This record gives sequence, C-alpha cells and structure tokens, in this order.
Amino acid sequence: MKKLTLIFAVLVAAFCTKAQDLVPPKLNCLEVLPGGDVDISWTKPDVEPADFSHYEIFFSITNINFVTFLTVPNYTDEFFSHAVGTADNQPQYYFMRTVDITGNTSEHSDTLSTIFLTLNGQSFIAPIAEMLWNPLYTPSVMDTAEGTYFIERDIGNGWDIAGDSQFGEEAYSELVQVCHGLEDSVLIGYRVTLPHPSGCISRSQDRTGKYRDVNPPTLPDIETVSVDTATNNAVVCWYPSPEGDTQGYIVQEVVFSGLDTNYFTVDQTNDPSILSFLYNVSDASDMVEYFVVIPFDSCVHSGNTMGNTNGNINSSYMHQTIFIDTELDRCLREVTVNWNKYE
Repeated sequence: MKKLTLIFAVLVAAFCTKAQDLVPPKLNCLEVLPGGDVDISWTKPDVEPADFSHYEIFFSITNINFVTFLTVPNYTDEFFSHAVGTADNQPQYYFMRTVDITGNTSEHSDTLSTIFLTLNGQSFIAPIAEMLWNPLYTPSVMDTAEGTYFIERDIGNGWDIAGDSQFGEEAYSELVQVCHGLEDSVLIGYRVTLPHPSGCISRSQDRTGKYRDVNPPTLPDIETVSVDTATNNAVVCWYPSPEGDTQGYIVQEVVFSGLDTNYFTVDQTNDPSILSFLYNVSDASDMVEYFVVIPFDSCVHSGNTMGNTNGNINSSYMHQTIFIDTELDRCLREVTVNWNKYE
C-alpha cells in the first residue's frame, strides 16, 4: 500500500511539474486590416517544452465566453492572420496558452483587444476631429508594449503622423487645418497605432470623417515697428503664426480720422517665411504710423484684428512708429524733445 501511495505521489508531482513548466506565448500585437480581419503577433516562450504539442488561440467579441478557434502546432510560429471580418465594427478579444502532448495547459497569456477607434464627423461636419479608443490590454496592464499611441492621418495623399497620446489616455483631438476648396467639407482618415519592441504594431481600423476648416490662423505678435533712419521709412517685423497651414501675411496701415478707423492694405506676402515689411511710401518722418499684420491660411481665412463691435482695433495687435517732435526755446537756448509712447 505504501508503495502504491509513493508511486501515485511521484506521478502527481511529475504532472504538476510539467504543468508548471509550461509558459504561454507573449501576445504582442493585434493589427486590424482593411475588411475587418486581424493579424495576431506573439513571442514564443524562451524554452521549448520537451513535450510541446501546440498553442491555442482563444477568441471572443464580448471579452467573455471565449472559444478556441485555432491550434498552432509549430513552436517557432509567431504570427497568424485571423479572417474574422468584423474588427472594423467592434473590438475583438484574444488570449493564448501552451499545451503539451498529455493535454496539460499553461496559464493563459494577457488578454488583448483590437483597438477600436470612434471618430466624430460621421453624421455632421465638424471643425475639430475628436477621437476615442479602447486600450490594447484588457485589463489595462502594460508590461510588454510601449506606452505611446501614434495617431495617423490621411488627407488624400497618404498616411502621416498627426500626433501622439500616452497609454492610459485613449483620446486625441485636433483642429482641422485642411482647406476644403470649393467643397462643403473635406474627408480625413484617422487610425491609431501602438508599436511593440518586438517590431510588430497594433493598429486600429481606419475611420473617415467630414470636416471643415473654419479656424483662421492666430494673429502674429509684432516684434517691432521702427523707422529706417537712412530713408525715414517705416519697417514692420513680426513673429510667425503658429498654425502649420499659414500661407502668408497682409500688412495694413491703420488710419484714424475722427471717430472712424480705416484699414489700408499696404503689402501682402504669399510666403509665410517672410516676416518683415519695408514701407517705401511711408510718412513716418512727419507723423505716427500704425500697423497691424493679418495672417491667412490655405483656405484664405484671415485672422481678425477687430477688438469689439464698434470697430475699435484690439491695441495688443497694433504697433506704431515713434515720432519725435522738437521745440526750440531761443530765449532759454533749450530744445525740448517730445515723442509718443511706443505701444
């Protein structure tokens, strides 16, 4: 009896040891393909069990009631394309485990969800693209993936990087700065990617929204308005507007006449790198001259310099030349120099 008990204990110990030695693959990436299929990438366990049989891949569309949809017989395999066809409509959930020839199984790997992107601009035209998506890991653990999402954008000439967001902040928004030309709106595609150190990439489905650029560029800060002492002509210098679609600048002279304020365009540059203007017909030697600089973008939207409804200009965007006036007192043999405050 003691001998049978000892043999049974040895068998149980051997069984438990084998089960404990089994390690699941590290599930790394889920890439949603056009049409809703999913590419699955993983890293095989560091050591192949002597009695390795296969990997099992489990799948669910609800994150419960997982089913085994595939067995992978080769230990070295680290990729499979799942022709599920629905990942562009809802998240898909996966995990894996290792199985030996006696049917022992490892713990299952981390559960990964395909990244499902929601995007505004579907039923209405929007000036801001707003995105939300689910985290890759379920629950949200981050032990093997990099922590930065990259948001890719396609305005019709290929995908580029629009911005990024840290893992745990599954949201992104941006002002649309793409001209829609004669159309009512422009179609812009977005998708979210999450690179992995192994070289694979998790990617959401592509989503397209309708957008309209209604935002003019930010008014630039004027650096200086000065007078060239060699010519007595006014010189205006300014800093660039921060918007990437700024196409150029309009320089206007502001003339006050009684209660009226008039704006006269004295220059326009269609090169956003030009940030200065020499006023060749300036009267700066005889009077104070006032200037504003107005940017325009690819949709020919112009920044607004008006400060309120009665037409008075916002003084923070207007600069003026310094005009010097002298008064000679012959009796005192003194010259008084007066000038206006630079604003």
